[in-house]
Amino acid sequence: MDPQTSISKIVYLLIVAAGATTFEPIKRTLANECSTERTNSSNATFIWRQSHPGLDFVISEPDVCWQNNSIVVRQCDAEANKTWKPAVEECETFRITNSKCPEDLTEESINGKSMCLKISEKRQRFNETYCYGSSHILKSYDKELLRILLRKNIDRIWLPVKRIENRAFNPYFIRLPGVRWNKLYDEFTFGQHIASADNHCVGAYLSQVQDVPQIKIEPTNCNDNLHAVCFFSCDELVSKNGCPQNFGALSYRPNECYGMTWEGHKFPQDMRMLSVSEYYEKQNALRIVFEDHKIPFGDNVEVRGTKEVPGGRWAINMSKNQLSLIPVNQRIRSLCLEHVPIRKDVEMTLRIEQEDDMLVLTVYNKFYIWSLNSKGDFTIYCFAMANYGELSKVDLQKFWENESQTKTMYKLDIMSDNPRQYWCEAHTIFGFTVVRSARIVTARRKRGHHFAFHIDYSLKKAILPNPIRKYIKLFTNDIEKMLKAQRTSDTKFDNLLVGNVRIMDILQVESSQLQFICHVTVSLKSSLVEYSSESSQSFEDEEIIRSETQVIVLERNLLKELILGMQYGLPQTVRSTEYCVPEHQWPRTAVGQTATPSTFCLQKNGLPMFRKCLGQFIEGAFWDNRSSDASQCTAKTEHIITEDLFNMDVMKFPKKNPERAVKKMRKILEHNLKALIPADVHYLAKLIRKTIKNLVKHRFSNGGNLQNYPTATYDTIWQHLNVTEILLEMDRIYNYLMRIDRKVLHSSLVLNSTNILLDTFEYMMDVISVNVLQPADSLDPQQKTTVKIDLDSDQEIDIIDHKAFGVVTKSTNNFVIFAINPKIANVSGVALFQSDIDEGDEEDDSDNVYMLRGAFSKMHYRFLFANQSVSDLLNEENIIIGTFVPETLWRRLNEISSFSNRNKSLPALRPEPLVVVKIYSNDKFFQQTDGQTESSILGKIISISIPGHDNDLPEVLPLVLTNTDYELDNEPQYCSYWNYKKWAKDGLILLQRSKLNNNTILCGCTHLTPFAYLVQGSFNLSVDSQVEFVVTKIHQNALNIITLLGCSLSVFGVIGIFVTACTFRSWRQKPNSKVLLQLSAAIALQMILFCFVNTTEHAHHLIANKIFPSCIAIGALLHYSILVQFCWMIIIAYLQFKRYVQVFGNTRPQRFFIKSTLLGWGMPTIPVALVLTFDSNSYIPHANDSNNPICYPTGRSLYIGVVMPISLVILTNLGIFVVVIFNIIKSPAGSIRHTEKSFALSQIRLLVLLFFLLGFTWIFGLMTAMGAGIAFSYLFCLTATLQGFILFIYFILMDPTTRRMWCGYLRRWFHLKDISNNASIMKDTTQSY
Repeated sequence: MDPQTSISKIVYLLIVAAGATTFEPIKRTLANECSTERTNSSNATFIWRQSHPGLDFVISEPDVCWQNNSIVVRQCDAEANKTWKPAVEECETFRITNSKCPEDLTEESINGKSMCLKISEKRQRFNETYCYGSSHILKSYDKELLRILLRKNIDRIWLPVKRIENRAFNPYFIRLPGVRWNKLYDEFTFGQHIASADNHCVGAYLSQVQDVPQIKIEPTNCNDNLHAVCFFSCDELVSKNGCPQNFGALSYRPNECYGMTWEGHKFPQDMRMLSVSEYYEKQNALRIVFEDHKIPFGDNVEVRGTKEVPGGRWAINMSKNQLSLIPVNQRIRSLCLEHVPIRKDVEMTLRIEQEDDMLVLTVYNKFYIWSLNSKGDFTIYCFAMANYGELSKVDLQKFWENESQTKTMYKLDIMSDNPRQYWCEAHTIFGFTVVRSARIVTARRKRGHHFAFHIDYSLKKAILPNPIRKYIKLFTNDIEKMLKAQRTSDTKFDNLLVGNVRIMDILQVESSQLQFICHVTVSLKSSLVEYSSESSQSFEDEEIIRSETQVIVLERNLLKELILGMQYGLPQTVRSTEYCVPEHQWPRTAVGQTATPSTFCLQKNGLPMFRKCLGQFIEGAFWDNRSSDASQCTAKTEHIITEDLFNMDVMKFPKKNPERAVKKMRKILEHNLKALIPADVHYLAKLIRKTIKNLVKHRFSNGGNLQNYPTATYDTIWQHLNVTEILLEMDRIYNYLMRIDRKVLHSSLVLNSTNILLDTFEYMMDVISVNVLQPADSLDPQQKTTVKIDLDSDQEIDIIDHKAFGVVTKSTNNFVIFAINPKIANVSGVALFQSDIDEGDEEDDSDNVYMLRGAFSKMHYRFLFANQSVSDLLNEENIIIGTFVPETLWRRLNEISSFSNRNKSLPALRPEPLVVVKIYSNDKFFQQTDGQTESSILGKIISISIPGHDNDLPEVLPLVLTNTDYELDNEPQYCSYWNYKKWAKDGLILLQRSKLNNNTILCGCTHLTPFAYLVQGSFNLSVDSQVEFVVTKIHQNALNIITLLGCSLSVFGVIGIFVTACTFRSWRQKPNSKVLLQLSAAIALQMILFCFVNTTEHAHHLIANKIFPSCIAIGALLHYSILVQFCWMIIIAYLQFKRYVQVFGNTRPQRFFIKSTLLGWGMPTIPVALVLTFDSNSYIPHANDSNNPICYPTGRSLYIGVVMPISLVILTNLGIFVVVIFNIIKSPAGSIRHTEKSFALSQIRLLVLLFFLLGFTWIFGLMTAMGAGIAFSYLFCLTATLQGFILFIYFILMDPTTRRMWCGYLRRWFHLKDISNNASIMKDTTQSY
């Protein structure tokens, strides 16, 4: 027999055996050997016959035979008289309860139409989300529904209606996603609204009177127990969005998608094949979804069977509802369920387009927004709140969408001249999560100022059962008449115009008395002020602000008097809806902003006294109740720098003498960079912003074009300004600012200082520098201009005009700016690369490669053309960061510019597109406002802008970012943008990773802002306004002085010991002196490394330039020197033990000095070598960690390699110290001489010596590290730094023998008579161990 035939038979037998283990009978037969068999039941006939040759397992047809809730599968048994096994006498059909509704809903027929009900099993508290997905609210005319519910013994049900925010007297709104979301529920009269302060939900109470069902709808406490009943019409059961192609979902389960996919297709992680049992349990739901989405289901589709059938698969024909087994080689689709995961967040941003007088809504990933409509656009709800009970829907007009539909932009018209609060909402398919935009208050035209006030209103007659809107309109008209009548009663109000009263909220209801919050529009007849918006003009003119503020205060005061005349004794609650008005020393401040006083007051935390303007649109703006007690201010004389900056602001230096202002700011930073406190950052930010604002006002116009000849209205100072020098000084100032301590910058965050600095810098580069650095339209050879500051070569500024490429580059140590004109040479971007070329090497202009320096050292940049391949750029070696504007995007921008300039209705011309790229070396300006953050920047930060154009882009802009911190490869990483609050991800797409480096990613961005590569983790600092920052600075300065003085004395002492050893041979040959010299050498090594080598500045230089091996080397050397010092301390402790405890037999071991030398200098190499081997990167300080500014072990290595050995030595030495002191006190000599003064003094000297010799000063250091208090910091700096000096005093100056040696030496040197006793000189009374 052929071996292959034998193998085939064996395989065949194995298959048969495998099948036999699953089904009975065991032996395989051909189906056509069994005749067709019928099983009859009361309502169906089940036929068993072979349908597919070669497949001997069958399921009954046309109906499926069920027994005990499982499907019967039979097989023909050839050895048992060719019968079907198992025997079947009875069969059941699957019971279908619904014909039109999904199986998990209750189906009822209403007037010949099916209605689907979702009913809670028992009564429950109000759950708003329970009926999400439905669209019907029970009404009094739904008589059939009422009868059905009463038959089911349901007489109390919740309605999907609720007060927003659970506030008393608020109107009731419908809470069903869809077109009725947030629609006013107008079934209640005004009386019912105000009579139910604590009942924030709505219940329907059913009854039957003379066979007629009745319904009573009442406000109900949300904690009551009622049935929850939801109503679904059959044509609104399917959700339209969120599912893949050929998939659909039910409206109330929108992320459970049912559909079909081809076999062999690898199912995603969240997709699985439906089982046959699930099909029968959900066959109506599947039919509803498939019919609505037009998914064809006439053919067989595979389902997962209850048993595995050899050679076959389970299939269902949904149109015939017929189940069968088919051969495995027949290709069919699979019936699947996919639980859609949250792959992409749905985001909304709403902003004002002041020039076009409209709102723009940007929606990201709208595909995942829930919808019952065939177009997802109509499930985004935008509202405008004008007054109480009026929540108007705002129409959306889509005007742009990208090809992938991941970003959609809509236009919203501003509805009224009165201010309204606008916002948008939508529900996602992920559990109906609500996504909201920010709320924006705006008006079509700003006429007058708007104030909120409280007013009491007396009801003149009983409230009739009228709708709420009618009464609110009536009350509004009455209040407006009252105000106008009071205005005419006194001539002092003649200049006051009052109108457009709106009732915004109801505060109190007492019998016939109501108290409202109202809004009113007020203006002055004589005012010529052009009303402006603080939010719209961050660089608004100070004179306009001052004039408008005076008008607001006058209007507010007159309105107060007006209301006081109407209702005497009512608390005066007149507030601006936009600003906190000036109060004592506090200036006008917009809602949500923070103000500092007009007088100098500095707190202990290093911040000026500040107050926040609280409030919101309805209740108006008001100051927080922060105390402004002058006793909280520190002494002025302690903060000369801060007071100088404050005085510059008060004296208006940025306006009166801008050149002097910027030079003075630069000098302050240059000479006091490390001494700055948070208040300095705040005042610097204010001064810089005002300087740039005035520069734009007086010397730039028409979008920022430089005016060489100011008009006659300009001050004489501004006519002779050196604008270029001011801008260069600003560059130097920002270069210094990016070197300020991170803690100082972070502490200034409460005053928004870092965002002001960043926003001003971006504005300066876009509006001013682009014009000053504008490339000329020529092809002359490139010119290079280098501007240097004599005081600090590190602040050198390079300005290079690459005329051939149409690019001007400005570079400093901490930032690089590129102004690019693509019309010159089609250059539209730039990329940074890691380079092996040194700074001094010559650049290769022919290869478009240019070197950088400072924090960008060993990096070079290269220009990118608009036709650059994105894939090639991503996969280039050593790329760090890069971006460019592709040709297609560039054409769209040009089209937008041309169209806008042709449209005469637009107020301003758009300039030709110009690209400005800014690259920051660190993230110090990007301080998150949410406290302890969960992300850290990896590498550089890049900012892209196209001045004169919207931040939103018509196409995706490519962005390449690289993680330069390879330690964090396994952490979650992503690209993000800065929204001036935190690092966000909306509008960004992670497209792919580089093939060469997994840490290099390609992102697609649809808007222009600063971008960075982030990693999860907690690296940033938290803001603690209670930290006494000023006191800390004083302590730091004092501790630095003490440390410097102590180290100097210690070095002096060590030098004195070594000079003694070099001078006197007899002294250095003594064993005790040899040990002292070893300890002194260890102390000297540590002092030299700590004071002169491993400094903060040197470590910063090494990290900034990525010279990590050098940092690791000097960190390991400092680590080694400290451990050596402690090893010699424990050797000295051993000698003390031998001398004072083992009095008899006190002999040193043989070759003690050699052994001790090997121990003292060799033992420390073990922990150092272990750290270098297993965690060498711990010697490198993290860029964001200001607590460890030098190269030294951190993290686990610090505790294992440093703290643990030091602690063991100190504990051992402490034990020896206690034993030694005990033995000295208890010794016979001590008993005899304990009263002798000389002995007492010698014991004190010994205690002091041992305290320093045995390293007990480091106990203070450990206590400081544990946060025990500032006192231990002082003790540690006072004692630990003096160790070398103490040794010099004790063993050189206080030792009689050494002292006599020096006296004799000096007398011989100066030829003086030696009167000392030679015998006594030779007497050994040297202090010894």
